[in-house]
Amino acid sequence: DPVFLNAPYSATVPEGSPEGSPIFEILVRDGDTGIPRPIELTIEGDRLEYFQLTQNQVSSDGVLSVTLATSKNIIDRENKEVLKEGGLYAFQVRAREVVDESGPVYGEETITSVTIVVTDIDDELPVFNRNSFTVPVPEDVGSDTPLPGLTLEVVDKDVSKNAEFSLSLEAVSPNSEGVFYVYPERALGKTPVIIRVKDPERLDYENEAARNFQFNVIAEALNGMKIKSEITVVVTDSNDNIPQFAEKSYEFNVAEDALAELPIGKIEAFDPDSGSYGEILYSIKGFGSEKFYVRPETGDISVASCGSENEIIPQGASCLDYEDRKSFSLTYTATDGGGQTTTTNLVIRIEDVNDNHPEFGLDEYRRVVREGDSVFEPALFIKATDADGPLQGGGKVFYTIKTINTDATVFQIDPMSGEITMTKPVRVEDTENGRYDLVIRATDQGKPDPLHGDVKVFIDVGSIRNQKPKFSQPRYDIAIRENAEAESDVIQVKADDPDGKNSDLRYHIHSGSKDNFVINPATGMITVAPDAVLSIEQNGELYEISVQVTDNGEPYQQTSGAQVTITVQDVNNKAPKFLQ
Repeated sequence: DPVFLNAPYSATVPEGSPEGSPIFEILVRDGDTGIPRPIELTIEGDRLEYFQLTQNQVSSDGVLSVTLATSKNIIDRENKEVLKEGGLYAFQVRAREVVDESGPVYGEETITSVTIVVTDIDDELPVFNRNSFTVPVPEDVGSDTPLPGLTLEVVDKDVSKNAEFSLSLEAVSPNSEGVFYVYPERALGKTPVIIRVKDPERLDYENEAARNFQFNVIAEALNGMKIKSEITVVVTDSNDNIPQFAEKSYEFNVAEDALAELPIGKIEAFDPDSGSYGEILYSIKGFGSEKFYVRPETGDISVASCGSENEIIPQGASCLDYEDRKSFSLTYTATDGGGQTTTTNLVIRIEDVNDNHPEFGLDEYRRVVREGDSVFEPALFIKATDADGPLQGGGKVFYTIKTINTDATVFQIDPMSGEITMTKPVRVEDTENGRYDLVIRATDQGKPDPLHGDVKVFIDVGSIRNQKPKFSQPRYDIAIRENAEAESDVIQVKADDPDGKNSDLRYHIHSGSKDNFVINPATGMITVAPDAVLSIEQNGELYEISVQVTDNGEPYQQTSGAQVTITVQDVNNKAPKFLQ
């Protein structure tokens, strides 16, 4: 196969390079031994035909030397194909053995890649989106006010510093000198152009010489080239009076379940101007304004249809939700026929209704107890929450047992805390399958009608193969000194699993350690925590720690508890202090 001797090939080439500019030399020869065959080189994949091969030379040892140079198609970095690759332009060079030149007949071939990095030059002039604009401006416009409705934009397609240009104004009519100014004065790439009023006193509709102004916006590139867009400012007669609201702000209330088209209130403004200047149209803006509708001609405010911005579908649903947002602070605008606007603050408060059912933390609750048990260990709590606000119960729920699959009175539930307790020992024969099936109902305090949610609770009465682990003693007592070292051993609790391996038991502290003691989950050894503060003055001398152990039983793990009392003894570690 032909062999490229100096591959790989890459180079950096500035756009706009003249035709015939050499890039680099390509060296290739026949890879076979013996008499080398002639090699023919061609460019492949040069879609824009930016390059050519020139100056073919063959050395005495059969090495073909060819120069890659620019073609008559001048390289343009702003070309879409080059631009989308970030300035990279890739193609291939093919080398083929010429077996018979009369045919020609080709033999083996080799293809290598060429990567050209096209660098930018300042070859693009800034371009305005329009060559001219005519802008009406009221005579009473304020200082530094942007010309309304002027959507002038300028773009320089060059890259980086080459895309920089300056902006300035050039008077066309003598009266426009010093009346306006341009922002920004320097720009890069694509930039919106803002023209502001510098001297509004020189705008006067009643003075014919101060009614029209003409000037050019000049964009000048770094190379000194300039382009312009002509602006004509037409001064319009002023609307002398602006609409006036009777109040600085307005407040209305509406229920969160209000249907579309329900009236909320009405806000009107007064404008003493005559004709179209005295005609007022109303609108609302602000975050959440799409949930409401204002009739432009009358100022009547109502609930909008959900999903239809500022529109009404009669009797359609609204998007109001007290739990999502309790109030809306909006801008209410009155616009007269002359374009003068006045705004006032509009607050719409959403009234809570009882529209949320209590929701439980779990889809269902399960617990396994032993035959004859009369206490849940650990305690069994059912928890539900209600999202409604303070006027609808403030999230408080009350618990009741709705149904149970036995006539025996075995369980009761605390209506406030949701704790289920046993009123008598459980029995397998109380139910057909040895399992109590309860339905617990949580009811909120909403008005006028409370809402509720239900959850199922399954309590299996286990057999001898499903027994709880048991601590070696129900209570442990020990005393340690106040200056006990961190991570030092305190006491070890031990439990036995009647129907499993003791090595599978896992211990944990349920409560009472005040973060000063930790337990090894595998061994049950209680130690002083690494960052413990055993100061009696800070944490007292008595720690009533609740320790629990859990087995690895199937289908449900069983848990037992024990009490560990640790008494911290004072040591003489405080120096005496004088009272005075």
